[in-house]
Amino acid sequence: MIRYNLPEDEDNSKENINDYKRKINHLSEMLDMKESISKLREKHVERLEHQLKDMSREKFIFVN
Repeated sequence: MIRYNLPEDEDNSKENINDYKRKINHLSEMLDMKESISKLREKHVERLEHQLKDMSREKFIFVN
């Protein structure tokens, strides 16, 4: 197996560092977005549960 290592120069390592920073920022934004979506989903589920309880009460009252 032949390996070739690029020479370590400052420009190359700076580009790599900047690339990693961009990737980390992107992943961080995606994580924040996922958390926001989870919170919205949770609120929506709670609202639907309350609506369902209200509907069942109304139906119970109407039937009785």
